[in-house]
Amino acid sequence: MNEETASKDATQNEEIDPATAKRLEVFKENIKHPPAMIDTLEELSPAELLSNPAVAPEMVDDMRDIRGDLTRD
Repeated sequence: MNEETASKDATQNEEIDPATAKRLEVFKENIKHPPAMIDTLEELSPAELLSNPAVAPEMVDDMRDIRGDLTRD
């Protein structure tokens, strides 16, 4: 079984062209050392920032909607 795995790995390595290998190395490097969060957020468009709930959470316009059970007597 080890011989099959070794031959399979050898054929996979032969099929990769240099351009693909370079992109693969860059991809691996980005996984090991991801960019800073602020750099990633700065690359986003303003529309994408506003539509992303993780970045811009939904705001409540009317404060009465927060606690409907509390009423002023």
